[in-house]
Formats: sequence, structure tokens, C-alpha cells
Amino acid sequence: MRAMAEMKHADIRPPEDSANLVVNLVEAVGKKILESGRNITIGEKIEILSSVAQLRLIFDAFSDLVKSLQLSPDKKDSIFKYLAILMTHGFSIGQSSLAIPQIQKHLRDLQAASMRHKRSTAPEKIALLNAIKDIRGDGPCEHPWKEAVSILGLVNENLESQGYKPVKVDVVYRRLQKFPRS
Repeated sequence: MRAMAEMKHADIRPPEDSANLVVNLVEAVGKKILESGRNITIGEKIEILSSVAQLRLIFDAFSDLVKSLQLSPDKKDSIFKYLAILMTHGFSIGQSSLAIPQIQKHLRDLQAASMRHKRSTAPEKIALLNAIKDIRGDGPCEHPWKEAVSILGLVNENLESQGYKPVKVDVVYRRLQKFPRS
């Protein structure tokens, strides 16, 4: 009887192993998606590759951190158990949500908003805005096109002095359109 209880106990995986299995599953699904030949964009492929690569690194770092904490083994096991449950539910929701068109649209919208934010905070965009403000100030702009043509040379000199490529007049014009009108 005691040997049977020990065998049953030996079959139960430690929580860290369970969490590791979920990470392995998510990695395998990511790799299968890439190998499946599904109609996914280059951007989606890059995102999946990056996520798969980072998932293992982050899990290993998390695991090392938990192991280094001065906690009882039961508390460490609880942390890994909850992590495994959290990842499993998140994975299940993510997998099932991809089949719903409204969620797909929402995810694309979130990704587009993220990309717009990244573009607007890109160093060259900030340098352009600062160059325009240095030359003309940040007051109202009555005629954006005329003003863009008149300050283009100075803006490009400013950008080149900072190591950025010169821009065309339409780029300055679009930026000036965002200034308040007088």
C-alpha cells in the first residue's frame, strides 16, 4: 500500500515542471504556426518568432528569481502552480479568441495603434518636431504649406547636424498641419 502511494506521488509533477510544460506547449504551437504554411504576414511571423524566443528566456529568468527567494518550498510550488494555471488559461483564451473575427479585428487595431505610437515617438520624428519648433516656435500656423516651403532648408540643416536624413517639404507640411491654426 505504501509503495502504491509513493508511486502515485512520484507521478505528480512538481509545479515548476507543470509551468515548464505550458511554456513548451506554447513554444511548440508557435513553431507549428510558422511551419504550417498558414497565410500570415511577415510582421506576424517576426512577432511569433520573437515571442517564442523571449518566452523561454523570460520563464527561465522568472524561475531563477523564484528559486532565489527566501520562501518555503510550498510557497515556491504555489507560485509555479499559479503561473502554470495563469499561462494555461491565457493560452486557451488566446487560441479560442483567434477564431472570432471581432477579436481578430480588435487585435489588429491594437497592433496598429501600437505601431502608430512607436512611429510617432521614433527619434527621427521627435528630432523633426524639435527642429520645426526651434525654427518657428510652437505657435499657430496660418498657412502650413507656405511655411513648410520657407523653413525646409533650415529644418534639413538642423536634422543633418543631428545625424538624421533630410526630409521633403510634404513631411514638414504634414507636421505643421498638426499645429493649431491662427
